[in-house]
Amino acid sequence: MDHTSITDAFGTTYIDPSEAKIKSLVESLFTKSTEACPHKDLSISHYKSGYSLVYHDNNILTLENLNELEPQIKFIRGITIKKATELFSALNKNQIDSIINQPWQVQAS
Repeated sequence: MDHTSITDAFGTTYIDPSEAKIKSLVESLFTKSTEACPHKDLSISHYKSGYSLVYHDNNILTLENLNELEPQIKFIRGITIKKATELFSALNKNQIDSIINQPWQVQAS
């Protein structure tokens, strides 16, 4: 199964989102409409690879592979809306190498 899903700050999930939908949802994370969300973030998951990206409203992007036995959370600080949109789109297009080759830092346990 080579599908992706994206879940917005309100918990609504979209299967195999279009590029326009990804861009719109990433941008919406920083609008007044999401101010009241208790978990102000946006996530995209790639089912086959197990990779999941989460973009947080503090401009941190996290990466996790849920298919690993002991998944590590990796992160990058200072991610712009444009870069988050590019990386979400890459994962949506199954471009895994462009995701894992980013300068990730490993979260201390």
